[in-house]
Amino acid sequence: MAKLHDLHLVSTAELGEQIASVVSKALLVGIEGQIRGGVANNPGAAATQAHYTHLQHVGGSQNLQNQINILEQAQGKINIHIENAEARRFNSLWSIMYLDEEQELRPIRRMEDGAIPPRFPKNEAELHACNGQDLAQLLQFYNIPPGPEAASRQRFYKFLGL
Repeated sequence: MAKLHDLHLVSTAELGEQIASVVSKALLVGIEGQIRGGVANNPGAAATQAHYTHLQHVGGSQNLQNQINILEQAQGKINIHIENAEARRFNSLWSIMYLDEEQELRPIRRMEDGAIPPRFPKNEAELHACNGQDLAQLLQFYNIPPGPEAASRQRFYKFLGL
C-alpha cells in the first residue's frame, strides 16, 4: 500500500481508506487513553474497566457511535476535497496539454453536501458559451461572490482549475 506522501500513486478510494483507518485508530487510541486515565484516577476503576470491556463486546455506547458518525462525516468532506483537487488537476492538465475545448470537464462538488450543479458545463466550449445568467447561477451554487462578468468568469475558471 502506498504512503500518504505518495499522492500521485494513490487513487481517491485508496486515500480515503487510508484516512479512515488512521482516523479510526486515532479515535480508538484516544478513547482508550481517556478510559485508562479515568481508571487510574478513579476509585471505581475496576467498575469503569469492566464497563469499557462490556461496551467493546456489546458494540459501543451512544457516545462512541456519535463520535464515529462525526468521523464519517469528516471523512466524507475529506473525500469531496480530494475529488475536487483531482478534478481541478485533471481540468488544468487537459486544458494546458491538449487545448481541446471538447474534452470533458470534471465537475467540482460543493463542499457542504457534495452536490454538483444540474447545469454544470460538460466541456470548455460549453463553459465559454455560458451566458451571464448561467454563470451567475454557477457562482451562487458554489457560494462564489459575484462581480463584473469578466472578473466572475475568471474567478470561476480558476475555481475549476483552468
